[in-house]
Amino acid sequence: MSKANPPARKTPAPVDLNEVRELLAENTKAIVELRKANAEARAEHDREAAEARKRQAKIDEQLAALGKSVDAVRDFVWDAIREVNAQTAKQLAVHDKEMSEIRKTQAQTEKLLADLGIRADKALAVAEKNNKYIGDHSRNEGELLEMECYNTLAKAKQINGIKLDGFHLGGKDPEHAVEVDIVGYNGKVTMLIEVKRTLSADDVRRFAEVRVGRFKKAFPQYSVDKDVIPVIIFAMPRTGEDADAKDPVELALELGLIVMQSIGENQLSHITDPGQVVSRATKGV
Repeated sequence: MSKANPPARKTPAPVDLNEVRELLAENTKAIVELRKANAEARAEHDREAAEARKRQAKIDEQLAALGKSVDAVRDFVWDAIREVNAQTAKQLAVHDKEMSEIRKTQAQTEKLLADLGIRADKALAVAEKNNKYIGDHSRNEGELLEMECYNTLAKAKQINGIKLDGFHLGGKDPEHAVEVDIVGYNGKVTMLIEVKRTLSADDVRRFAEVRVGRFKKAFPQYSVDKDVIPVIIFAMPRTGEDADAKDPVELALELGLIVMQSIGENQLSHITDPGQVVSRATKGV
């Protein structure tokens, strides 16, 4: 039996050397560009690292300076606290000394008061007796002046040119806490009259700002559909007790009151200026 013939071998295609050279040239160029890019990347990284190191160095420097400042502030605060504590201790020492002196003085005062107790009780009893006498005497003097003024007005039947039908003497209303000295009246007008032996600025204010309003509420029969005109009559103004106090006559005129002075029994003078006030020897003043 004859052997089969082996397959024929294929001849490889010839290599194009020019194409190989071009591929090698391209590879070489790519390698050069890659190396260049790597070199530039390393250079950029080195620059950034250098900047980062500079920033870190600056931060370290600032932190060091801040640490010194914090230490300085802490030392200042502690020094201030120690100074305050020292001052407080001194003040407490002075306070303790003063309190010791006060306790000594208080003990001496209590002993003195104990020694004076009996004499003080006796003096108080005498003072109360004198005050009662003075109060009763003052009330009597005031009532006498009210009667004098009432009699004079009743005869005159007018105040400041206003004719009046009559006068009432005295009146109280506990509910409205008001007391009236004299009331003059006619069909259209009510004269609310306050009589004072000695007149003070407080008397004027209380009469004008408080008692007139209470009078209108307490005695509507005198105030409804009528003009209520406040009148103040005095024997002498009370001045000199307080250098800053307002002159009572001047104040009464400023508040629009009709002002009259009792210058003697059955004699009333209409006052329109503080300079018109005359001296009067009034009992008990």
